[in-house]
Amino acid sequence: MNKRLLLLNRKQFGYHSDTYYYCKYLNNKFDITYLCWDYGLKRPIVEKVNVKYVSRKGNKLVRYFRFLFAAISEVEKGYDICFIKYFLGCSLLKLFNSKRNFIFDIRTAHTWDNPLKRNFLDTLLIFESLFFDKITVISKGLASRLKIPRKKVHILPLGADSLSNKDKKIDKMKLIYVGTFKNRNIADTIVGFEKFYKKYRSKIEIEYKIVGSGTVKEEQKLTTLARDINIDNVIEFVGFVPHSDLGPYFDMNNIGVSFVPITKYFDKQPPTKTFEYALSGMPVIATNTTENRKVISDTNGVIIPDTAEGFYEGLKVMFDRRVTYVSSDIRKTCTDFKWENLVNKNLQVYLESLV
Repeated sequence: MNKRLLLLNRKQFGYHSDTYYYCKYLNNKFDITYLCWDYGLKRPIVEKVNVKYVSRKGNKLVRYFRFLFAAISEVEKGYDICFIKYFLGCSLLKLFNSKRNFIFDIRTAHTWDNPLKRNFLDTLLIFESLFFDKITVISKGLASRLKIPRKKVHILPLGADSLSNKDKKIDKMKLIYVGTFKNRNIADTIVGFEKFYKKYRSKIEIEYKIVGSGTVKEEQKLTTLARDINIDNVIEFVGFVPHSDLGPYFDMNNIGVSFVPITKYFDKQPPTKTFEYALSGMPVIATNTTENRKVISDTNGVIIPDTAEGFYEGLKVMFDRRVTYVSSDIRKTCTDFKWENLVNKNLQVYLESLV
């Protein structure tokens, strides 16, 4: 009989890549229940995964306690392992069910621009981690930054899946950015793209798709910028696209944009899209963070400063190297980061060692 695994994540099932793939590749090894909020989004189905949805009706306080009480009630059902993707106040689950086998999972530290808010929330995260004996962290760098004791830590890296099996030929430069607009300085990529486009458009066809969303203010800022500098005809703002529907966008484009600001709080965060672009056979233009440097080489992309000028210079390098990029070689550089390999060789082994 399979052991029973409970995953607790306030993000709706299917809209947090990590836990979605845990379920996808563990579903034959564990009986999985996934408890999450119901955001009213499309509900993906993974065979043998029991998803339980918690309503978000009411104000923030009401829905927060509704989820917390639902989680406490679910934990009491006697799962072999309870895996908590960190949320504020989750240490209360340990207080109410001290004998349960918990894993406290940290996928990210806080990335607010305001240092007081960022440091306060990180301090709360560190405090809550003290209640747990088993902690999974996305990277050694993040574990060190948060000062999590080594004896508690298991490194559970970020993974990715190939979203396109189509080989890419860069006879046109078709850029794609996928992700949030929050604190990402995407405007710099637009300014750098504009400079490159106006100098190179006579040499090669160029376009840029931006897939993602932010606040209304952030979205308006970007669309206004593209219009004001007269490149809105070659930049398309697609809006939010569910992860499960990204395949066609990865098929039709051939250069991935992984533009993460080079800051202390982003530096140790491995960007999901860096892996997904590369595993989909496209070279990546990536900012010079510690985690991007571990992945990007001349074979699969170019490392740049996090500035408009850096983006422009990176595109020039991409143009010069365009005939040297080979999709099959690019995919090989990130094989170890495929979700199936990470789950089977890392997470599954770790979970089985606990039960």
